[in-house]
Amino acid sequence: MMRLTVGSNLSLRSKLSLSYLIVLISASFLFLFFELPPTLAENSLQAPGLNFILGTDILGRSLLLRVLEGTRVSLGIGLFATFGTFMIAMLVSFLAFKAPDWLDQAIMRLVEVLMALPGIVVISLLLLFLNQIWSSFHPAMKMLNVSLALILTTWFALARQLRTLLESEKSKPYIESARALGATETRIFFRHLLPNLSTPILVLLGLQVPNLLLFESFLSFVGLGIQPPTASWGVLIQEGWRTLSTYPHLILVPSTVLFFTVLSFNLLFEEARKAALPGQQS
Repeated sequence: MMRLTVGSNLSLRSKLSLSYLIVLISASFLFLFFELPPTLAENSLQAPGLNFILGTDILGRSLLLRVLEGTRVSLGIGLFATFGTFMIAMLVSFLAFKAPDWLDQAIMRLVEVLMALPGIVVISLLLLFLNQIWSSFHPAMKMLNVSLALILTTWFALARQLRTLLESEKSKPYIESARALGATETRIFFRHLLPNLSTPILVLLGLQVPNLLLFESFLSFVGLGIQPPTASWGVLIQEGWRTLSTYPHLILVPSTVLFFTVLSFNLLFEEARKAALPGQQS
């Protein structure tokens, strides 16, 4: 079984990426225990300083706390959507694994057709539909809507990658031995293939997260995703865009956090991909 090694085997850039993600996520949850300062008109649009480390927005809210709130929201959506895409991709891969060859090929051709659809357009239309359905419910439904839209429109590529992993693994001796001992295809899939492929699957999921973070930020930026006063990185970038010429820190701060988060995920899991999946291209 392949193992993903950590610690001394990580390169310097991967260690820095991991450290950045740990600090960012820890800080975003640590500040849950801090009392929010009152929103005062005189604090509006302050530059970074001693009172407000990263400055304030147009309503006088601390930009630092807003960015950390956006971290929880954006990463929460990204991780939840990644888990959802994995569940659908695993189900499709399982059906293809158990199916006869002709049905397996038909399922994979359908996946390829779905992959050819323009992702942003499909996500936007689906999100408009979901928002219309749940518009009368709690604002938190927006987060669920964004997550569902991402899940239903991004699982195709992961399903294809999982199927490729299964194809390369299912002809190995331990699988043939399991069949010879009378193991069913279902038992082979869940008790042998998935555990043995846990490391490369985790790597693929890790590489899926930054893509979903960018999708969520784009949707919130154009007004289809998370809506104010809830903060996400896309919402904060959209708010900062309005005052770009006069208060550039309002867009630079969340954009920088988003950039380094996406970069950290990519650097960390790309190195892991090269170790776990040396034969695959980027």
